[in-house]
Amino acid sequence: GYELFRAIQSNLAIKHIPVVALSSKSSAEEEAKLLELGYVDFIAKPINPVRLLARTKHVLRLIYGDSPPPR
Repeated sequence: GYELFRAIQSNLAIKHIPVVALSSKSSAEEEAKLLELGYVDFIAKPINPVRLLARTKHVLRLIYGDSPPPR
């Protein structure tokens, strides 16, 4: 997780892609740590499909507004 995120953040071609952290560590400290690292949101495991879809849509609206993401 962390290594892949660091690789994404260091690649200028894909750095703009928002990344939501999924973690079985659901403490407030873990969530704060991940958000400070630059993840755009946090979802604790086990994953609820309704929550995952809602958070994903929310993040995309925050980043791109009502326009579709660039291709």
